[in-house]
Amino acid sequence: GPGFKFKDAELIGIPIIVAVGPRTIKDDEAEVKVRKTGDSRNIKLKEVVKEVSELLASI
Repeated sequence: GPGFKFKDAELIGIPIIVAVGPRTIKDDEAEVKVRKTGDSRNIKLKEVVKEVSELLASI
């Protein structure tokens, strides 16, 4: 599964993780997690680029 890849991403300091899985894709969403705060939320796929760009600008 992808779990070890998420752990590796956290260890090397990837600031934002975007994950699309079976549960989120059926709702046309992706899960976006901010490593520093641990905040995680689902965002509509069509909004992911905009939202992640804004998150990166605020870090």
